[in-house]
Amino acid sequence: MKPRKTAQEIAELEAAFEKPAFWRCAHCNEPITGHGHTWTGPLRKPGESIWDQKRYHLSKPECQRACSEAGKAGGE
Repeated sequence: MKPRKTAQEIAELEAAFEKPAFWRCAHCNEPITGHGHTWTGPLRKPGESIWDQKRYHLSKPECQRACSEAGKAGGE
């Protein structure tokens, strides 16, 4: 039998589902919107879900830097 979720876990799940279904930047957590190529990030690893792929804004320099740093730290 699965353990019941705590009130905190339920609140976190509800908050997560309140956000619109846009891709979100792994650095700033803001929605990535627009037309054309609007994001960058590492390639997915074998077996990794498209939903788990980290994406970063192309239009924000600080997000681009975070992507570069994440790539260095992850050996990509």
